[in-house]
Amino acid sequence: MDEEIEYLREMLVTDDKRFDVILSNPPFSMKYSRDSQEQQTVMNQYDIGGIAARSKSLLSSVMFLERYRELVAEDGRILAVIDDSILSGESYALTRDFIRSVFIIAGIISLPGDAFRRADARVKTSILILRPKNADDEQGDVFMERAAYLGLSIKSAKRIGIGRAELEREAPREAERILSSFAKFLRGESGPYVVRPAQIGGRLDVKHCIGERGRRKKYWASKGLEIVRLDSVLTEETGREVAVDDDAEYGLLKVAYGGEVLESEKKRGEECSYKTLYRVEPWDIVVSNINLTRGAVGIVPMYLNGSFVSNEYTILRAETRLDAFYYSQILRTKEILADILSGTTGMGRGRIRWQDMCQLEIPRRNSKDSSLKDAVNSLESQWDAIAELSKRSKAYVQTMSSTLRLDGPDSRLRWLSDKPPE
Repeated sequence: MDEEIEYLREMLVTDDKRFDVILSNPPFSMKYSRDSQEQQTVMNQYDIGGIAARSKSLLSSVMFLERYRELVAEDGRILAVIDDSILSGESYALTRDFIRSVFIIAGIISLPGDAFRRADARVKTSILILRPKNADDEQGDVFMERAAYLGLSIKSAKRIGIGRAELEREAPREAERILSSFAKFLRGESGPYVVRPAQIGGRLDVKHCIGERGRRKKYWASKGLEIVRLDSVLTEETGREVAVDDDAEYGLLKVAYGGEVLESEKKRGEECSYKTLYRVEPWDIVVSNINLTRGAVGIVPMYLNGSFVSNEYTILRAETRLDAFYYSQILRTKEILADILSGTTGMGRGRIRWQDMCQLEIPRRNSKDSSLKDAVNSLESQWDAIAELSKRSKAYVQTMSSTLRLDGPDSRLRWLSDKPPE
């Protein structure tokens, strides 16, 4: 290895050779910190447009970008996997300025969030296609595409609702489509994959730059529907916080991906990891900040009145029950979830708060839609049936346990002594 390093050093430094093509998948999470003298020595070898000298720490993936510029030939190309936080996050705005100052961005291809799941990396990434920027170069149009199948394993695809047959059929087609589109782009042919230079002056992530947020508004308007902002029809509920009492018991809720609001568990305050909980009421719309993008939005049923959620949920309120049903369901649709995602940043499974979605534009509920009232009536009937079932089941179990001597003090002690740890 020492011999190879010495050979590489001689080739790059003494002979001044450069690479025609750099293909790279740098580590996403590795950081260098000035708290370590050894790591500080490495950081001092970088500039990154003046960022390195002012930073207490640097991501190695950012440092790699500067090294690529030094190692690539003037007419060479760089294809590098990069985490989307660098392309979109506010804290990396100067890094993006550095990229634009030393590279011509030829293309950016967005990869699926689970593309690297087999490597235990839950990271949203993209492929950067770059070439060195010379003094007289100006940034031209950029090729941008998104992939939904590339890199997915059968297991990771199944987890997000893509079956084996679909993955095996569509992944090759997707690769061919992207390659074909890129070839057309290089020939100067126009298409939806062309992004103008003005669109990459801030963020560089594909979902933001291609500007598809709100793409259905013209269609909604053609149907005579009024388009409104989400915060004009839903209100974030505040003032619901309750300080956790160690001696009290709290019924905690969760929202399933299918939109059902369910009782998660009952916990005493002393067992709870939260110092503050938030009381919910029937017909509240509860949104999971973590799992919203998988459809975890639901309505609190009557029989769970007085339950609680943690600060990992947002509580919203509509003016009427019909509104609550309509807007909770529209928030679960794929188009609206994609609209929400287009405004978010970051590379991992980020939290989506009310401020990330309150300006979203959606069609107002059609007051003439009679089918909506039928759906709400069916939902209320379901809640009544579940509440009645719970009441009757509890009464039956109590009677059965008493008759068969299944739940007395001695049974409880036997259970306590034999059960495994929590």
